[in-house]
Amino acid sequence: MKKLIIVLMVVAVASFLFVGCLGVTPPVDDVDDVDDVVDVAKTDTPFITGIGSGRATISLSSTTTQYTSNPAVVGVGVAGAIIKVYINDVQTGVGSSGNGGAIESIGVTLAELTEGVNELYITATQPGLAESDPSTKYTFTYDETDPVIASVVADSTANTITVTFDGPVETATSGASFPYGAMDPSNWSYNGTALDSDTATMSKTSSTVVVITPTTQVASFGTAYYITLVYTSADQAVYDLAGNYNTIDVTYAGITVP
Repeated sequence: MKKLIIVLMVVAVASFLFVGCLGVTPPVDDVDDVDDVVDVAKTDTPFITGIGSGRATISLSSTTTQYTSNPAVVGVGVAGAIIKVYINDVQTGVGSSGNGGAIESIGVTLAELTEGVNELYITATQPGLAESDPSTKYTFTYDETDPVIASVVADSTANTITVTFDGPVETATSGASFPYGAMDPSNWSYNGTALDSDTATMSKTSSTVVVITPTTQVASFGTAYYITLVYTSADQAVYDLAGNYNTIDVTYAGITVP
């Protein structure tokens, strides 16, 4: 009997020692996640230095409404990056930056734009890096419609012809923009007779309203007259502020002089 008791005690001690050597299995919640999330550095943010081209160029610093018919983008960023153009948070163009970081003109898909106010920005993505934060965002008004004469009022007493456009047009009174605007009498004809600085003087009340004062009297015969926007060339025509212009003569007829 004593031998049996001794054997049982030995077995119990051995079992206790064996279990103690195994250690305690930690709770599942204490086990670290298998995979750690690795953050990918972002590409440096690019800068827009210009939007539009030619007479469709907008000012990046102006606080007034800016118009363009072709919001192509130029800028600067890190070298060798993919540059994406976003308008209203939708990607509408893609290009790249050169070895020196220069971003050449990147066009956008005009078919995806609607006339009116839009917001534009760009991003850059270098190989192995994440897409950058958005560049400075710029607001512009997209306009693809050629200038349209909305109304004409002739006044035989004041000897004036007041022309109102459906939107703002170029109204420079001198300088490099003069031939592209409504203030150059060479861009007009009245009843089929071409006007010039000898046959008419020009003034304006706003960017949508210009006043023509012919040197000859505007007759008050109740006759229907007409006035024409004359197209000479791309360097001699009436442009709107978005860079649009008519490539043919456009006539507004049925002007009754009271």
